Amino acid sequence: MHGIDTCTVSKAFEISSNVGVAKLVQRYYGAQPDVFIKRLKSFGIDRLTEVDLAGEARPKLKDPAQKSSWSGITLPWMSIGYEVEMTPLQILNLYAAVANGGKMMKPKLVSEIQRQGEPIKQFHPEVIDRRIASAKVIRQMRTMLEGVVKQGTASGMATSRYTFAGKTGTAQIGYQHGKDVAYRSSFVGYFPAEHPKYAAIVVVTDPHNGYYGSEVALPVFREISDYCFTSRKEMFDRLESEERKDVVALTIPQWEVGDRKDFHRICMEAGVPKQDNGEGAWAVSKIEDTERLQLLNRILPQNQVPNVVGMGLRDAIYLLENGGLKVDVVGVGKVRRQSVQAGSPAHGQYIRIYLE
Repeated sequence: MHGIDTCTVSKAFEISSNVGVAKLVQRYYGAQPDVFIKRLKSFGIDRLTEVDLAGEARPKLKDPAQKSSWSGITLPWMSIGYEVEMTPLQILNLYAAVANGGKMMKPKLVSEIQRQGEPIKQFHPEVIDRRIASAKVIRQMRTMLEGVVKQGTASGMATSRYTFAGKTGTAQIGYQHGKDVAYRSSFVGYFPAEHPKYAAIVVVTDPHNGYYGSEVALPVFREISDYCFTSRKEMFDRLESEERKDVVALTIPQWEVGDRKDFHRICMEAGVPKQDNGEGAWAVSKIEDTERLQLLNRILPQNQVPNVVGMGLRDAIYLLENGGLKVDVVGVGKVRRQSVQAGSPAHGQYIRIYLE
């Protein structure tokens, strides 16, 4: 299927080679499948997460001693995820443990309960297993999960803004004789890869536009991680005071568009010198020299589709919807492209803006 006949274990994992993984497990555990099951259980795969929700289903792993349910293909099937039952939360908890250096924690729904703003009950972290595997094995796991994003099935959604690691999944469901085949697509992972702060799983059952995990579930994961990256302050390292001056000098925004009053406020708070000889509500930023920001006018004619390239989502939607247009948004960040050309007559049409 992948057009190769020999590859490393890492490569087979990265490209989701069912044949490669099945052959590997069959070679090393075919004669002793009970050792394989014992190893899976050592990762906590057979345990409940004990999340505070009623009705958590217990994971199901087959037992080689039960001859009625074990066959010659059970081991290779299990090696690629079939004939094993786990809830999405249980899978996520396993990946979170890998991201956490091997320490598995009990999932929590809330950190505290408040009444009128005052905490009345707090829920502290609880450890389920202090080490599901050795430090060496965890490092190998993380390297392979990062490889899936760098050069494997998830490489198409990699971003230069931050790193993430994880695994795509594509499974057939309802494949009994006489039934139509359906699919379940998934992606589970964590980010940033080097110092993980978040883990997430996306599972899509019976998708209609494609069925591979990389094309169905992974884009949803990226939207979640993009949102966290742009909106959560803990995603950014705190700057020491002596570092701030250099950072401000290097990150003065150029050719960004927004509300003139917002530019004034940001420049004042960041201590960035500015020059503004323009007028009107909207402005474009330009670096006049190495330390000064110049504000230019952004002309927005009436009854025409405005040019929102360079704007943030809030400003872009405000302008477009106030001009009577119906807006569709793709991506996260600043507007880098719009589907209807600026200056076109505005007559309530749909417009899609692309953010990066």
